[in-house]
Amino acid sequence: MSTYVIHSITEENGEVALADIRMVVRTARPDQFGLDDGEVMAFHDVASLIRFGHAVHVVRWIGPGEFEPGSRVGIKPGQIEHLLSVDAHGVPNGDLMALPRLRM
Repeated sequence: MSTYVIHSITEENGEVALADIRMVVRTARPDQFGLDDGEVMAFHDVASLIRFGHAVHVVRWIGPGEFEPGSRVGIKPGQIEHLLSVDAHGVPNGDLMALPRLRM
């Protein structure tokens, strides 16, 4: 399965509406990873990636051009498509909603 990171979002009624999502890819250096050009996806398409077993995280920038996957993105309990971010212990946090807003 693939690993993706969400770079920025749009919000509607307190929920993620759109997400700029990018796949983590290998670079020419075997010890380094990068991000593809990505695409803007609706929240339900991101939820589908999660349901099909792909890992989706909030991007965590460490420095210029350096990143690591941050909080895991999951589907809200009792929902089939709305998203939330959770820490390593599965506790919901605000990392997803704290991402920069996508400029369209």
